[in-house]
Amino acid sequence: MAENFDNVKPFDIKNEQKNNCKSLDLKKKEIHDFFTSPMRMDQLSKSLPRVGVTADRMIRILFSSIAQTPKLADCTTKSLFNVIIQCAQIGLEPNTALGHAYIIPFGNNATLIIGYKGLIELCRRSKEFSNIYAQEVYDGDYFEIEIGTTPNIKHKPSFEIVHNENNILGCYAVAKNRDVINKKHVLHSY
Repeated sequence: MAENFDNVKPFDIKNEQKNNCKSLDLKKKEIHDFFTSPMRMDQLSKSLPRVGVTADRMIRILFSSIAQTPKLADCTTKSLFNVIIQCAQIGLEPNTALGHAYIIPFGNNATLIIGYKGLIELCRRSKEFSNIYAQEVYDGDYFEIEIGTTPNIKHKPSFEIVHNENNILGCYAVAKNRDVINKKHVLHSY
């Protein structure tokens, strides 16, 4: 029995892309209107600490994030607002080259993930630490861990091998608080 395809229209990818762009533009407009309302701007401004971040900058960063990750436009405006408020309260800019924090879409909810550089920044601002840093250990590096009552890490990077994500063996963090107590933590990658 032969099938009749006379009424079937060919898939028009350009038309589909136009519809998706219109849909994304409408979502962006909705998000823009929500965030730039005087009430939301006031809430955001009141949440910002005195570290040089403005409400306008946080909103611009949000729209840059949506441009980079269009799935963020599918998130509820409430979850996006909550993430921006969280960032404002702790004074970290999300989704920037600083790597402090990231807005990640999980279904229709935006979630804040603080990066290790953001955690280091928060520790530095707390004035509780005199020094804090994290370092990768690559294949070919000299790396020795001493544990016990006086733990120690010895790391001498090798410059003979090109360092890239494929030859990272692990990483470690060292924090020295104001009382000169060293805290060290080693993470291994397998």
